[in-house]
Amino acid sequence: MSYDRGFDSGASQFAGGGFVPSPLKQGGFSSEPLTKRSGNVNQTLRAVTIRSLIKENMKTSDERFTVDGIEIFTITIVGKIISVQEQSTRSILRIHDGTSAIDVIHWLNDSDPDTLAAKKMEWQPNTYVRVYGNFKNFEKGQNIHAYIIKPITDHNEVIHHHLQCIFQHLHLTKGAPPAPGYNAGGSNRGGAGTRGAADGDLPSLIMKIYHNPRFASRPGVSIDEVHEVLMSEGHNVSLAHVKAAIDDLNSEGALYTTVDDRCYKAIDT
Repeated sequence: MSYDRGFDSGASQFAGGGFVPSPLKQGGFSSEPLTKRSGNVNQTLRAVTIRSLIKENMKTSDERFTVDGIEIFTITIVGKIISVQEQSTRSILRIHDGTSAIDVIHWLNDSDPDTLAAKKMEWQPNTYVRVYGNFKNFEKGQNIHAYIIKPITDHNEVIHHHLQCIFQHLHLTKGAPPAPGYNAGGSNRGGAGTRGAADGDLPSLIMKIYHNPRFASRPGVSIDEVHEVLMSEGHNVSLAHVKAAIDDLNSEGALYTTVDDRCYKAIDT
C-alpha cells in the first residue's frame, strides 16, 4: 500500500514525546523519556518498520525478538489505520506503514469511559497514527500490544520516522550511511560504475536514481526502469539483483510502493 500525501500532524512529537537517539555500548539507542531499564536489561525504544519486524522474526517462537540482530523491547511504528475491530476487552487496529501491515492490539480500560470513547473516535480508518508498544507472539500470530496510540497531525512526522529507521539500521549494520551524490552522466565513468555495483554499492546507486530530480518529481519509478538506467550507466547488474536490492530498501523504509507493487518512490522526496 502506498502513502498518500494528504497528511496532517504535530511536529511537537520531535521536541517532546519523540526521541533523539544516541549510540549505546551494546549497539542500541537511548530515548528519553521513553526508556526503561531494569538491572542489565536494555529496554531501549526502537523506531522500526513493520516489514523489518516480520521479516526478521518469521521463525521466532519465543518472546525474544530482534531487528538488525539486536534484541528489541519497546518499539514505535508509524502508519495508516486500514481497519478497526472493536471487541469487549480490546480494540484491534490493522496498520500499514508502506512496507507491510500488522495487527495492533490495545486493551481497553473501562475506568475512564469518556477518555476511551475519545480515543476510539481518533482511531478511524485512513488515519495516520504513531504506536508505542511491544512486539508479541499472541493467538497464533505476531502483533503489537500497544500502550500508546497517538494520531499524527504533521506530515513531517511520517518522514522523520522512516529516516529514523534508516539511520538506526545503518548505524547498527554499517556504522554510517553511504555518502550522498548522483552523477547523471554515469555512462562516462566506464568500468568504474560496474565495479561499484559489484562491490555491494547497488543500494546506494539505486537511491541516487530515486533522488535524481529527473525521477523524484514523478509518482514513482519502476524496477525495470531503474535497471535500464543502471545498465545505461555501465553497471552490469541483473534485473533480479536490482529487484532484491529494492525489496531490501523497501523493508528498511527508504522506499515505498506507489501506483503498483513494482513502482517505488523515495520516502524523503
